[in-house]
Amino acid sequence: MKKLKMIGMLFVMLFLVGILPTKAHAEGWVQEENGSWYYLNQVGEKAKETWIGNYYVDENGVWIEGKTQAKNEWISSGGRWWYRHSDGGYTRSGWEQINGTWYYFDGAGWMETGWVNVGGTWYYLNGSGAMVTGWLKLGNTWYYLNGSGAMATGWVNVGGTWYYMNGSGAMVTGWLKLGNTWYYLNGSGAMATGWLNLGGTWYYLNGSGAMATGWLNLGGTWYYLTGSGAMAANTWIGSYYVNGSGAWVPGQTTGTTTGGGSKNKIIAIDAGHQRKGNSAKEPIGPGASQTKPKVASGTHGNASGLNEYELTLQVSLKLRDELQARGYQVYMIRETHDVNISNAERAQMAANQGADILVRIHANGSDNTSVAGALTMAPSNSNPYLGKSVISASQTLSRKIVDCFCATTGAKNQGVMQTDTMSGINWSSIPVSIVEMGYMTNCTEDLNMASTSYQTKMVQGIANGIDAYYGA
Repeated sequence: MKKLKMIGMLFVMLFLVGILPTKAHAEGWVQEENGSWYYLNQVGEKAKETWIGNYYVDENGVWIEGKTQAKNEWISSGGRWWYRHSDGGYTRSGWEQINGTWYYFDGAGWMETGWVNVGGTWYYLNGSGAMVTGWLKLGNTWYYLNGSGAMATGWVNVGGTWYYMNGSGAMVTGWLKLGNTWYYLNGSGAMATGWLNLGGTWYYLNGSGAMATGWLNLGGTWYYLTGSGAMAANTWIGSYYVNGSGAWVPGQTTGTTTGGGSKNKIIAIDAGHQRKGNSAKEPIGPGASQTKPKVASGTHGNASGLNEYELTLQVSLKLRDELQARGYQVYMIRETHDVNISNAERAQMAANQGADILVRIHANGSDNTSVAGALTMAPSNSNPYLGKSVISASQTLSRKIVDCFCATTGAKNQGVMQTDTMSGINWSSIPVSIVEMGYMTNCTEDLNMASTSYQTKMVQGIANGIDAYYGA
């Protein structure tokens, strides 16, 4: 009996010091009568000052209502996104780098996409909101975003190659004029240097990309680039001759290949029309009773918006440079838009300056916008105002010019129109031709004539026609 009592006391002592296992409890949340929530582990102990999932219990083990464990995460609402940080804070506005990627958030904290202007600088955020750097193509237009994401404008060097981005950031291709300097950007936008062949015409771009004009020495060989930049070939430059490859041939002097002495000829060029027309009347020819307005301002381009008087002067100035490069002397009727010279006066001015022929530069128009092609105008055999030799020479000049013009440009050849209604022809005492380069009412032809490359072709064609007239 005494032995049993001692065993019982030993059991009680072991229980009190915890040597024997205690009874297990169900782990989980428990709400007491006061309404507080506690979290008990398997041995019935309260969790304190810790997170239970997304819930926090304080130093007394009481759940703190409203305090949840946040995490870094994107949150979407109505198709738009904002960002919540692990401390529970939300991104509000401006730039923020998240996982190494830059994003921009508006004033309400919404993530931006597409173009965004920050402090006057444009950036592009893609569909996921990430800031873009490097090349970006939108539609058919290329843009360049530098390392800070800023959209580039002006010249930009990428991997050692120069590109030009216009004021809207779009990459430029083709001819580009900055100040008085021309550059050429190829199809990939890369700035060209060295020799460049466009449509069979050679140009030279120096190391800075600037188009060369005038005499150029390359490796000891001299070349001549006209005012339009086109390399001269098989022609005289003053008293110097350049061969088919454009190289000056030392020792060959003027007169050895003159083509009938054409290099002593004076060519009068009349850029048709002027800024403001003059509706006052003048006789259509010497002694004529029929009258016409002295001069009109001309037509305009349906697609280009270019006025005829602007187009004719652009081409005439290029033609002047080309003819001078070929060794002709040139007299310009006008070199500005702000003149007031009648058609009769223009013809008389050319003759008074001792010009050998008068070439009048014009562009056509029609109510039918599908009509296209080039033609020249000359007096008919029955013209009552001109002598037979002038009439014949004018017809020959006109035929040579329109044939060479169309051969060079590819324009439809509408031939020579004989007319006795043009005062600019009837008042001319020297061979004369009106060159209608194309139809400004035809969108395709209008845009062609407005382009630098096509103007170069037109000039080459007219100059070739003049050469052909003189037997060159």
